[in-house]
Amino acid sequence: MTSEHRAREAHEGESFSSRKVWTSAIVGAVIAIAIILSSSRGQVSQMTKGDGLIYRYVAAHLNTAPADIHPVVRARGTSLRYGRIGLPIVLWTVSAGQPSAMRYAQPIVMVLAAAAASAGTAVLFPGAGPLSALIPFLAPGFALSIAGGYAEGLAVALAVWATIFAARRRWWWCAIALCAAMLTRENAIAVLLGVGVWAVVRGSARAVPVLVSSLVPVGAWYVFVQQRYGYLPPLDPYLRKATDTVGTPVIALIRSFTRAGAGRSKAMAGIHVGLAAIAVRLGRRSLFGYIAVAASLQLLVSGPFAWRYIGEAARTAVFLQLFVALALVTWLRPAWADRDTLAPAPVA
Repeated sequence: MTSEHRAREAHEGESFSSRKVWTSAIVGAVIAIAIILSSSRGQVSQMTKGDGLIYRYVAAHLNTAPADIHPVVRARGTSLRYGRIGLPIVLWTVSAGQPSAMRYAQPIVMVLAAAAASAGTAVLFPGAGPLSALIPFLAPGFALSIAGGYAEGLAVALAVWATIFAARRRWWWCAIALCAAMLTRENAIAVLLGVGVWAVVRGSARAVPVLVSSLVPVGAWYVFVQQRYGYLPPLDPYLRKATDTVGTPVIALIRSFTRAGAGRSKAMAGIHVGLAAIAVRLGRRSLFGYIAVAASLQLLVSGPFAWRYIGEAARTAVFLQLFVALALVTWLRPAWADRDTLAPAPVA
């Protein structure tokens, strides 16, 4: 085979891969549109719900003085809400800062996030064919976030691309994606932890300082929020006093099962404990497994309220769901996976 033939085959393969990624992005966008239209019945006013409305409020009130923040937002933790600045900034940008346009911008951002996530899984699973676009939707919290206009949809897309950059050893790009993910949803720090451990295991320990640098902008923003609104976002009293979402490690999880309440709350906690067990079982098989194990640590501090509502529980644990799904696909269909995301065999 001549060098010309090899170059032509390489070009054709690259073009095919590019087409597949774009096709997956379109499939993800179509699924997201279907989810949004079915849940809202085609009404724009219903395409954003619950906390999704708070994200939009923050986007429309970036410069509002703390004393003038709406009472509902204050009651739900001003520092926490402004700490999750990723989605509000994107909404502000897409709508050109026009509050009247944000109701339309929010579902558009959700569709774009779904497209990005599906395109990312097509890159991570080049052998999966069209099925790769469906993988992000295996995480129930992802689909729910798309339907309600929540931050998890954007955070998932950023996390997926962070894993791609890590697999390609593009550590600075990985750090940027991780930073954006954590500023969108603080529990994305599990992705940073999982990627960092995986990098060390793969012999790329020198990448760890680059990855850790992603925390610098996050820390700077948190300090700003503390100075302006009173608390560091993850320590906002809302999480412990108003909702009992975060508690004492291990004890909080035990209370989720022992505290009197609806059976579905205990069922949700039990399901995610099961996912955590799967994560531990598959932990050393792939990059996804390392991240899934890191995400399972969130369970240790999740109080009863974290599992009280099915939708909120699913969104809270979306990174655990997503990376367990990715790890399972890698384990069950190893031929689909990009080999760079696989962990090395344990040293004897």
